[in-house]
Amino acid sequence: MIKEITLIDTVEDSELSIFRTLKQQADHRNAGLFVAEGHFVVERLLHTTFRICSVLFTKKWFECFREALEVRPEEITVFIGEKTELSKITGYELHQFIMACAEIPESHSLDQIAKSRVRPL
Repeated sequence: MIKEITLIDTVEDSELSIFRTLKQQADHRNAGLFVAEGHFVVERLLHTTFRICSVLFTKKWFECFREALEVRPEEITVFIGEKTELSKITGYELHQFIMACAEIPESHSLDQIAKSRVRPL
């Protein structure tokens, strides 16, 4: 579900620091977070059980994903900005103006995964 929608004027807002620090992946991992970039990756993320914390979109992308966000069980903060401002995050349009921050799921061993897939007859 959508917790709140914030229209942003600048990517320098402190709440957007996770999106501005894409090259600091070790810091993200240490915080238990990752950032998904691009249409297909964010779309796939929205159909997982991973806990999504926040998303950063243009208005167009927000409208495309609004329904998928609204049916999620967790509260998600939505940030919406203009293309010209969002492009300042990377300096170019690589991320397609669509990003999501989510928690890294708990790790499981291969043995745990295999056992969870085995169904008794």
